[in-house]
Amino acid sequence: MRTRVVVGFILVFTLVVAGQAFAQNVEGGIKGGVNFSTVSGDFGIGVSKTNRISGVGGAFGTFLLTDRVGVQIEALYSMEGSKATVATLGTNVESTVQIDYIRIPLLLRLGARPGVQRSGYFLVGPALGFIAAAKQTFPGRADQDLKDQLKSSEFAVVVGAGMTFSHYLFEIRYTAGLTDINNQSSSGTNKSQTFSVMGGIRF
Repeated sequence: MRTRVVVGFILVFTLVVAGQAFAQNVEGGIKGGVNFSTVSGDFGIGVSKTNRISGVGGAFGTFLLTDRVGVQIEALYSMEGSKATVATLGTNVESTVQIDYIRIPLLLRLGARPGVQRSGYFLVGPALGFIAAAKQTFPGRADQDLKDQLKSSEFAVVVGAGMTFSHYLFEIRYTAGLTDINNQSSSGTNKSQTFSVMGGIRF
């Protein structure tokens, strides 16, 4: 009986210590900021493109493998797309192609363990994107739904860098789409391209 008590105590103690160690190596938080996005490729003859400036935000969780290496998974709502200007009959007609994604990046995090002092880090890895909404807007006209013309998901790569300050972070990143977002029935090749500036809070 006494042996069982000792073994049970050791098992509980081991689980508590392991749980605390695991908790010390896992952190999470929220982040949000501004997107400067466009779409590669042509929109057509006489159409010029500029960046769509919009928002991005969501949550992240980081599992630290060592003091300088970790894996970070995120769930972001990212408003992307492009602005377009169509030259027709001597006038310019402006429109906005709005493509909003739910993005799930899985990133390798390289840098010092976040702490009280300032520390920097780098991020790189793949990201899945699922279209939440897609439309083209024209001034004074009804919006045109684009979801049927676009693939429901895409694959992208993310490269970024950031700084942590106590419980806060500042980050910049570039997300480059690797998938043609058009359906097979559409002509041309277009891929998402987004530069993001974000701030956040670590928990």
